[in-house]
Amino acid sequence: MLFARATTAAINIAATVRGGKRAEFGFESLGTLGSLGHGTAVAQIFGVKISGLLAWCLWRCIYLMKMPGLNRKVRIVTDWLLHLLFPPELAQTKIAFESGIRNQYFEPGDFIFQQGDLGDSVYVIERGECEVFREQKGDREILATLGRGEYFGEMALLSDRTRNATLRARTAMDILIIPKADFNKLRQSVPAFGDVFTELATRRAVPRSPHSSAEPSTLGGCDGHPIPIPTPESALGPPSACPPVVRAATPAKQ
Repeated sequence: MLFARATTAAINIAATVRGGKRAEFGFESLGTLGSLGHGTAVAQIFGVKISGLLAWCLWRCIYLMKMPGLNRKVRIVTDWLLHLLFPPELAQTKIAFESGIRNQYFEPGDFIFQQGDLGDSVYVIERGECEVFREQKGDREILATLGRGEYFGEMALLSDRTRNATLRARTAMDILIIPKADFNKLRQSVPAFGDVFTELATRRAVPRSPHSSAEPSTLGGCDGHPIPIPTPESALGPPSACPPVVRAATPAKQ
């Protein structure tokens, strides 16, 4: 079809330059073919419908005839023969776990997360300060101000609930964000890390506990006991590979 179009275009160009009669393009399809893979295909040749292995062989032959150059045709035929004699082996390689722990910068006034958001990460403050507040019936209650070394957001992950407070940056902040999948990995691979959060969840589940509140708190705590927070490079390494510990946040006094 491309050859016929090119021929008609050349005739019309010559006719325009020399003032002759232009030709009209006309083309009738001999048929259509389509490969479905695995030795099957469908075809319609001169109005006759063919399917299965016969259509697949016909498609291969026409494909080979349309391919320009003898050397290219030989390479294609050789590849087809090798494919028939030695089918390709499909093997699924194991995909290594990639840590999602990352650093994020917040400008003053930026919301880290808001009340009602889905709890999907734990946050560790590396630099700066943020304020924690809760809105109820139009009133805003300031719960705490957090600074460097303190962490928050773990209770929403432990209780599988939404955030019950809003955190907003007071100053420029650098925060280490630990996604839920990495948080659970760390709890399993670093016993000290998991023990702190398990103890925290247990204390807050006890009614009238000094670490409990009317609802699960978004803040971290545990009497300021230090917990190891591995960096992204050593997130899945042994506890000895963890960098210096950071101070846990103390829950706001009611």
